[in-house]
Amino acid sequence: MSVVTSLDTKQDTLTAGNNVTIDMITDVNGIISKTISAIGDITQAELTTALDTNQDTFTAGNNIIIDMITNTISAIGVITQEDLNTKKNTLTAGNNITIDIITDENGITSNTISATGEITQAELTTALDTKHDTLTAGINITIDMITNTISAIGEITQA
Repeated sequence: MSVVTSLDTKQDTLTAGNNVTIDMITDVNGIISKTISAIGDITQAELTTALDTNQDTFTAGNNIIIDMITNTISAIGVITQEDLNTKKNTLTAGNNITIDIITDENGITSNTISATGEITQAELTTALDTKHDTLTAGINITIDMITNTISAIGEITQA
């Protein structure tokens, strides 16, 4: 069965039933709008409360990638509800973490999160700059540039 055939079997107009009502409201300008209500299962307040407890912005993590150009969210590996339940909803400032709320001249608010006392960006950059970025072959180490294989010649011991 094709997707089109499957869609053609679906209801294209919502009709009121045992627990669904549809009210037509006409305003003072003669504009008609419809209100759909569910009876007995969930209230607007319950729905609003449930929606208010959810995260309004999705943030990438260790196994989640967000492509801002295509607005595509991808997951690497398996994410379970149990995994999500272990995440913290709100970051709270502590002894070495500060959160500054900055509002610009257009009224747009942003947060700046800073760590103090541990390591600065400059210290991290300096430390990384001193690291060896390319492995060079030596007396007992060979590097096959075609297969990108590193080999040791002779005895290897654990120091």
